[in-house]
Amino acid sequence: MDFPKNWAPYTTPVSLSNSEYAFARCGRTRREGLLLNRFNPKIAEKANLTSQSLQKSLNLTSPIRPLAVYILMFDSVARMHFFRSFPETVKFLNQTMREGYLGKEFALYDFAINNAHGENTQPNMVPFLFGYDIKYHKERLYDFSIHHPADSWKYREIQQEVLWKHFENLGFVTYFGYDTVWDSFSHSFGRYIEADHMVSNFFHAAKKLAGYTDFLDKERCIGPQNAHNFALTYITQFHTNYKGLNRFGYQHLSTGHDKGGTVIKTADGDTKAFLEKLLTESLKNSNEDLVLFLASDHGKHSSEWDKTYEGFLENQLPLHLAIVSQGLLSRLQANNRLTHNSKRLVSRLDWHLTLQHLATVPYGRLDPSSPLYQAWKRRSDSPNAISLFLEDVPDDRDCEDLNIPLHYCSCKEFLEIPKTEAVKMPAIMTLAQLGVAYINAGIDRDEVGDICAHLTVLDVLKAGYQLSVRDLSSLSRSFKVRVSVKESENAKFDIVGMLVPAEDYRRRSQTAAAESTFVTDKGEELKVIITVTEVFRVDPYAGICEEMAIAAQTQAPFCICHLPFSVSPLTEFQVKVTEKILSRLELALAVKGRNCHFTCMDLGKGCHPWTMEIINDERVLLKAWRPEDQGYDYVEMGTKRKGKLGQLRVRGWTREGKIIKLRNTEGGWVGFLADPRKGASCDDQPKTDFAICPCY
Repeated sequence: MDFPKNWAPYTTPVSLSNSEYAFARCGRTRREGLLLNRFNPKIAEKANLTSQSLQKSLNLTSPIRPLAVYILMFDSVARMHFFRSFPETVKFLNQTMREGYLGKEFALYDFAINNAHGENTQPNMVPFLFGYDIKYHKERLYDFSIHHPADSWKYREIQQEVLWKHFENLGFVTYFGYDTVWDSFSHSFGRYIEADHMVSNFFHAAKKLAGYTDFLDKERCIGPQNAHNFALTYITQFHTNYKGLNRFGYQHLSTGHDKGGTVIKTADGDTKAFLEKLLTESLKNSNEDLVLFLASDHGKHSSEWDKTYEGFLENQLPLHLAIVSQGLLSRLQANNRLTHNSKRLVSRLDWHLTLQHLATVPYGRLDPSSPLYQAWKRRSDSPNAISLFLEDVPDDRDCEDLNIPLHYCSCKEFLEIPKTEAVKMPAIMTLAQLGVAYINAGIDRDEVGDICAHLTVLDVLKAGYQLSVRDLSSLSRSFKVRVSVKESENAKFDIVGMLVPAEDYRRRSQTAAAESTFVTDKGEELKVIITVTEVFRVDPYAGICEEMAIAAQTQAPFCICHLPFSVSPLTEFQVKVTEKILSRLELALAVKGRNCHFTCMDLGKGCHPWTMEIINDERVLLKAWRPEDQGYDYVEMGTKRKGKLGQLRVRGWTREGKIIKLRNTEGGWVGFLADPRKGASCDDQPKTDFAICPCY
């Protein structure tokens, strides 16, 4: 590690509240010397000698054109999450790269269907870095542990096959960086990194001396800078220091690894500045090429977002952008190919082969039929993996072609089973019951039974299955069933599961499973295990139940709520949740002739159907469970008067069609509440009454 002897920590940064961290910034003062890349002449000489040896063995008479390949791997950033969270960077890429001066020198490619291989870092990055599946990797490391120093030889041995060693063997100066203080990724290749430069221990030191830790749900500073900026600055120094040589760098950044998905926004400005500096610096070296990947291992996981189709797809489609020197594209004749491939299904195995291929680029063009390339393809876990610079992705490619597990596939296609047949299949009915039981288990786990109803299957609406294309005779297959529930006339859930022969079943942690039977095409009845892999809410569920679920800190897609006005008496938890929602509202008594839509706009707020729905009951409006509060706070528009509705001595309620009318005992005014359950809206306004508007 390049760690100055005179390094001294800054004071531990002040902790920020959850409401502040997404917008706060580390101090802007820069201080050099905290982390530096120092040119090492021995490393440079080694890379140069290796490169010269390869030139001689290949009979190359002209000097090689140096290539720099960098991978900036953000943890837990979906492609769409990137576009939402990096506005400055996206603007720079669109304006300066596509339309501005840098566009003449570099091309930008956005790989829209870059499918993940697993849920977290290791099953995605092992295929990326080694070219084979995590399962095989774990088998090779079985009985070895990073916690046993005597086993370190095994990790050094297996690391000879990792990408940065491949680049080193082809005459590149190499760099590896990871800003974590966790050991999770170390289980894949050990604690000692066989790269020319390595930056990881710096962050361990920063944890001990400056209070840094990754995976916090707030901004992560080391002294005056965001922690990720040290790594970004190091890469630019590395790039400049080894000018004229082939360079490879891999940097893993944990900024996106937080529960809320907002800390990643702090990397936007720094990433934009990094790109501008690196690309501008590269322009000065007109006789060199650059390939830069902005990528992620997997999408953002969150307990609620995962339960929607949109969330599932985000998790399976992580970011992957490629920035490539125009000169290199021209020599490889790769522009049309990359444009084509960026719109097709690609995998981690493709990226591994692509990077293997790029390591040979300084020494000439590689032919797809060459023995070297074909040997790499045979070594890959899939014969269908390709270098994305060298071959076109077939239009009919699917996840099985690339060893992507079907339950992680973003291109799922299920063949429909007629409903009359589906309801007779034990496996389908078992899966339906398992999926609903999975939802109920979550309600029990979160202890929100007072807010969210336990669900029961009402009907199977549709069903489908997905066979293994490679082995049509295999009993293992995926099923999907859509169900309605008794507790809501609108709610619909899709439940996806696997059918596995009982003798082949190996229980996965936290997986709902049950025994069932399955009748084969030959009429044989076999014992099988049905497991739930995904449960999604299909219908739009935004509204009062979503707000109550959020206030109760449970998963909103699974919450069919008990509305406050449907329960008597309210439990202590229901009162707490209801008051939490009410605290976010401001009640306004409108000017005559003005509806709630415009009344709330006058307060700088909005009017939503769910706000009317929760306020539409005397017990809620007057806080009948807590009389000492004298009801709900209100403001009378057009005047400066404020008070509580209890002080108005509401005489009673009169329901007239879509509204509920209120009159105080003095008869001084008549107010009304629109009832969204009767078809009313924020735009309704009877001519003779004053609207009571809950504004959010």
